[in-house]
Amino acid sequence: MTPSLNTINLIRTKTSSSPQFDAIEGSLRRTGYIGLAAFLCIGFIIAVVYVFLAGEKSRLETSQKDMTRQLTTNIQKEGMFLSIKDRTRIVKQVLANQKPWSQLLDQVSVFIAPPTLTNISVDDQSKITLSLSAGSVDTVLAVTNSIIAQAKDGRIINPQLTSFQISKTGNIAATISFLAVFTKP
Repeated sequence: MTPSLNTINLIRTKTSSSPQFDAIEGSLRRTGYIGLAAFLCIGFIIAVVYVFLAGEKSRLETSQKDMTRQLTTNIQKEGMFLSIKDRTRIVKQVLANQKPWSQLLDQVSVFIAPPTLTNISVDDQSKITLSLSAGSVDTVLAVTNSIIAQAKDGRIINPQLTSFQISKTGNIAATISFLAVFTKP
């Protein structure tokens, strides 16, 4: 085919390539393939690392929620344990300072018993107050003499007759107080 006179084609349809350009073109093509492969490998590695870290983050968040839940339930237990510990300490102090009141009651029963003994009370300083009701002065004197004997033996301290009343019917009401001396068993 002969070119017609009316057509002008400025682009060459055939190019002659030199061996240098072919080598550069091959080298660039290989570099492009290597770069693409490296980009895909690095992308795949980053994706795997991201999936691993996302899974690890999810696992740690679940673990954190579980531990927070356990902590809130254990806070109540800890509060109870601390309360029990404080109460145990207080009970230990109370037991260490407890006085043998049974000895006192045994002492009191030596010199007075119901129905003559109507009331017995103890205050914070271990002061014992006995209220008695008797039909005669002799009964009150017998109780008083027994208390004096207990004081001389050192079993009680500071006995006092705090009140003494005789009613119109002849009944006698008296109140006696003293401090008890407790001996160690």
